[in-house]
Amino acid sequence: MELCFEGLVKNYGRKQALKGIDLTLTPGIYGLLGPNGAGKSTLMNILTGNLEQTRGRITFDGRDIRALGPAFRGRLGYCPQQPAFYPTFTADEFLFYMASLHGMDRKAAKARIPWALGLLSLARVRHEPIGGFSGGMKQRLLIAAALIHDPDILVLDEPTAGLDPEQRIAVRNLIGRVALDKIVILSTHVVPDVEFIAKELILLDRGQVLCQQTPEALLKAMAGQVWSLTVDEDQVEAAQSLGQVCGIARAGDQVAIRLLTPTPPKGAVEAASTLDDVYLRFFGPEAGL
Repeated sequence: MELCFEGLVKNYGRKQALKGIDLTLTPGIYGLLGPNGAGKSTLMNILTGNLEQTRGRITFDGRDIRALGPAFRGRLGYCPQQPAFYPTFTADEFLFYMASLHGMDRKAAKARIPWALGLLSLARVRHEPIGGFSGGMKQRLLIAAALIHDPDILVLDEPTAGLDPEQRIAVRNLIGRVALDKIVILSTHVVPDVEFIAKELILLDRGQVLCQQTPEALLKAMAGQVWSLTVDEDQVEAAQSLGQVCGIARAGDQVAIRLLTPTPPKGAVEAASTLDDVYLRFFGPEAGL
């Protein structure tokens, strides 16, 4: 199973949102990272058929997805960032509705819905109206809807938005399990959500792919880039000018500062890098603001 983006371009008038995207994806989880305006949503909307590209194409196992039409969309599951529900629908009714849109008959949907609701810990509220759900419950219901027809390709746009830490971990683990035989594209601003489950990270900025690498390779490339410096409180402002600040924390009577810089500050020791450091290196401290 192979999903390929070939020279994908999207223009909005004179503005170019995507500038020739080339990607090849096989089963596994791909974390799509980038600041607001990077082109992530545009890329996902073209894949899901909500937008049409200006140039280029997307192929699934060598065939253009536009030529495949409904046959491709039937193999695609999509969890959008902003939910839109009929508030009077129950969770059960909503999933029946989504199953019908995917071409499932009532018998197949009836067998699949309890599984999907149980997977997302929503079985106890299956007959309650969605209008009374919390934001986290609505988000989990969207993920259940994306999985209802057992798609080959799963597109998740900020799937842990609105979830508490325990739910976030549970959903992250769930995505890791269901991705064993699927192509999963997970767009997020929460870097830890993909740190341990992503096969590769795709860093996207200003409509261009900066890199497509494993988390391990990205962290290895950060060697000699992140430093820890402990200073007195009156030296903090001066220390911050020595590099890009990754973090500041109290250390007894002093202050510990993590700095991103290829030049080791005097008195600093090298610190272990994280994917948050990678994000800052590529996109800067104001990315996503």
